Amino acid sequence: MAKLGSPAITAAEGIGAHKGTVHLWPAIGRYLRRLWAGYWERRARRATMAVLSALDDPTLKDLGLHRSEIGSLVYGSRRDRRI
Repeated sequence: MAKLGSPAITAAEGIGAHKGTVHLWPAIGRYLRRLWAGYWERRARRATMAVLSALDDPTLKDLGLHRSEIGSLVYGSRRDRRI
């Protein structure tokens, strides 16, 4: 490894980066993107629950839903619901 001040030193060596550290940043970026996407997915689900829960029973019936199915519709999979 070259000494600081030497023309052969790289920028990564100059700031004290270790081999493999550069590969860590894409993983951190992916983790943060998944975290951010999960946050917005949870917000969307909560908003959907609030909107559907605010509907009256006749409107839910027009949509083909019963009040007891709202949670499974929003949080469960489609195959868990009756059609």
